[in-house]
Amino acid sequence: MFRFDPIIELTDRYINHSSRRIAEEQERGWVSVPEQQEEHADVYEDQEPTNEEIQEALAQYARDREQEGERIAVFLHCQGCLDPSTLSDEDSKLLFRFTQPEIRSLATLLEMGDIVYFREGTPSEFSLPMTLALMIVLRRMVFPARLVDLSLLFGKGKSTLSVIFNEMIEKIYIKFYPALKFDYCQFRESNLMRFSRAIRERSLAMYCVGFIDGTFNKIARPIVDQEGAYNGHYRGHGLKYQAVVTPDGITSSIMGPDSGRNHDVRMYRESQLDAMMCVAFDFTSINGPCYYLYGDPAYTASDHMMIPFRRQTADEQELAINKSMSAVRISVEHEFAHSGSLWAFLKYSQTQRSGQSPVGLYYIVGTFLKNLHVCYNGGNQTSKKYGVAPPTPEQYIYGLLNQ
Repeated sequence: MFRFDPIIELTDRYINHSSRRIAEEQERGWVSVPEQQEEHADVYEDQEPTNEEIQEALAQYARDREQEGERIAVFLHCQGCLDPSTLSDEDSKLLFRFTQPEIRSLATLLEMGDIVYFREGTPSEFSLPMTLALMIVLRRMVFPARLVDLSLLFGKGKSTLSVIFNEMIEKIYIKFYPALKFDYCQFRESNLMRFSRAIRERSLAMYCVGFIDGTFNKIARPIVDQEGAYNGHYRGHGLKYQAVVTPDGITSSIMGPDSGRNHDVRMYRESQLDAMMCVAFDFTSINGPCYYLYGDPAYTASDHMMIPFRRQTADEQELAINKSMSAVRISVEHEFAHSGSLWAFLKYSQTQRSGQSPVGLYYIVGTFLKNLHVCYNGGNQTSKKYGVAPPTPEQYIYGLLNQ
């Protein structure tokens, strides 16, 4: 197992080295020893520091601590605290959710180049190997650790790590979000037949191919537009997303973010998802079926959307359909939970600071990475429930890049 004992040992070694250096400086008279300070204490007894002096001293202390932390990080990294090539598959999955071969494979499949450039077009432009940049993103997503903790692993300064993480999120979002909104490859005819057959075996619905729902992801209280982000039902500030989950465990459509106070139906109407479903689901022109999604009563029934029948007017068969569909519809909730369990960073609201970071992009990219995790692992709870295998990572990425 990968252990952090070397980090503790090296940190102690660094602190002991610093203590010896300070002692040597005291012997040479470069700094005051406690006895010398006591001799001159009476000089300062009647002089109280001003507020400006206190604030400046605190600011200087914070700067010194930050610089010291970065020096320790570089020192530890130079000693080889994290060498990815030495990690076992178990340790790599613990740290990054993927094995090292999977990370290298993913870095190639994303087609973002072997080298990634950051702060492009500025004097402070720098580059990193794609594999290392991806590992930084994955580690940050796995657990909402402080940037200084990541510094101990990667030997980069906090500000540099922040730039790498946020710019990588933006690059992935820009490249894949247009296809993630509605994955036409996932909804090709052969898949629609597989999905509807799998759902039919566990319910009474004939041509249902997936489940739609909205989710609310909490964020830190924003400085601007607090009222727009606040949701009374969840009693907190957040952003909303809309997702469609298919029986293979893939979130085949993810849209957002929208203001936390807005209703799910508003997002559905503005997303124009119905028009996309009309293109992908309707085969009546060639005497085929018209497939549809299943959603909760908040949505409006249409040719491509099925909702529960009203109890007051439903007959026995319709009530039986409601009961069977409520048991399978929970799959969409499972996938929301799966994203949160894989990427704890998304569920820690204090890391989701609107106006300071691209928080709206985090959840989209997290869902994309969740899908890839399902592909690399050959399925998840949802796919096993329906007996439908997900695509391979190569098939999934190819489908997104060729729509």
